[in-house]
Amino acid sequence: SKNMGPFDPLLYMLLDGTDTEKELVSQIRAVWHVIDLDKTDLVSFEQVREGLLKLNLTPRVRLNEEDFASATEDYALCDSERRLALEGFQVLIHNQLATYLQRRLSDAAAIASPHGEGEAMLQGLKIVLTVLSRNDVAKVPGYGGSARQ
Repeated sequence: SKNMGPFDPLLYMLLDGTDTEKELVSQIRAVWHVIDLDKTDLVSFEQVREGLLKLNLTPRVRLNEEDFASATEDYALCDSERRLALEGFQVLIHNQLATYLQRRLSDAAAIASPHGEGEAMLQGLKIVLTVLSRNDVAKVPGYGGSARQ
């Protein structure tokens, strides 16, 4: 895809190795443990950037401060010192996965024959994903609505 997001190599890796939500959650936790090296249960932008580089993904995840701000919803998922806890990291990854899948579906729909069965199915999946990605964040305790006030 021409419009790659900064987390795409990580998201591809997460989706590639998982078939169930349980597997995905455990993969996300494994990534978290690589990032939270000092075991403080809070990670800064620098720790996220370094941790993602340590994963040796291809292409490399090159995260900048602007990407981090955007992915954390202008730090709404972070504490007052702009650090992420595991819960915030999980929300970030779920949001990134939703937009990643929406982008991939858009790319696939553009390739599918216009007005064909494949295109209709892809557009339908895209709508379902959009609805799911809006509802999930609000369900995470301490995040969603309460983090933005």
